[in-house]
Formats: sequence, C-alpha cells, structure tokens
Amino acid sequence: MKLIQKKVIDTIVKRFGLESAPSCDTPMRTSETEKKYRNPKSRSTLKIKERIPTKYINPKSRSTLKIKEGIPYREAVGSLLCVSNTTRPDIAFAVNSCARNQHNYTLSDWVKIERIIRYLKGSSEFGLMFTGERKILEAYSDASLGRNDPNGKSTTGVVIK
Repeated sequence: MKLIQKKVIDTIVKRFGLESAPSCDTPMRTSETEKKYRNPKSRSTLKIKERIPTKYINPKSRSTLKIKEGIPYREAVGSLLCVSNTTRPDIAFAVNSCARNQHNYTLSDWVKIERIIRYLKGSSEFGLMFTGERKILEAYSDASLGRNDPNGKSTTGVVIK
C-alpha cells in the first residue's frame, strides 16, 4: 500500500504561486545554518514586493511588523507541517527548522519555504510504502544536541523501519 498526497501538494504549489517555478532536488540546503541572507531569488508569482513597501524589504531587520503583512509564511508552514506529518517525513527536518521562525521570520526564511514547496512539486509522487513483509519493528534515533545551531537548540530525528 502506498500513501501519497499529490492533490494536496498540487494545491499547495498553486496556492503559493509556484506553478511555473522549477523544482529542486533537496528540500533544504545543507549549510543553511551557516549562510547569511544575501539576495534570495523568489520564484513565486505572489506579488510580495508590490504588497510590502520597499523600505521594509530588508530581511536583516527582524523588528519590522510590516514585512509580516505581505508574506503568508504561517499558512505555508502549516500546510507543509500537515504534509510532513502524514505522508512526507523526508521534509520534516526542513519544515520544522522553518517553523521555529514563525514569530520572527524574514524574506530569507520565505525563500527556504519556497524551496521546500519546489521540492514537493518535483517529488509529488513520493510517499509512504507499507509492504507488511517484516514482523520485527526497528527504530533508530539521533540528536544534534545543539552543536550546529547558533542558538544552541537541539534537533532530534527518529526513523522507524
């Protein structure tokens, strides 16, 4: 039995205006914690710059509230959490790292969300496969203990085989 959510993913891609954006191979860059904001290349057809006055487009300024009025960041994180919790555990780490910034996000964070959506667009046929061949359940876990996070936050992952 294979569980996929192609219709849900297509709805998310369309809702956030990424139908014409190219897909990508990974949901997150590997050195995301080390990178600082440079110039995100937004591939969304959402008119972000038209809805946000130019003086608020500087993502380094995390204190402005105006930037939060034009970007549907929380809606995107919620949609992605729903998909990752049901049939797409491959995006769970990337989505959870973006969910940490829901209260205080920037345009750089929005570009990370776009990347996850573009990854889902290219892998919409991926899902969970249940074969029922094994009688033994195996589980593995790991934690970063905050070593790679500049804020010292720990990240935990679990794989059940």
